Amino acid sequence: MADSVCVMHKGRMVESGTVEEVFRTPRSPYTKLLIESVLRQEGIG
Repeated sequence: MADSVCVMHKGRMVESGTVEEVFRTPRSPYTKLLIESVLRQEGIG
């Protein structure tokens, strides 16, 4: 598990912060797209 995360797009870092910061309030449009594309557990099975 990690305490912090960096989001990279096309070889460049577009956002970094604690896991909670990035997931709760993503600043980069690319980060928002990544989070929205994650399968939600309640939608599986």
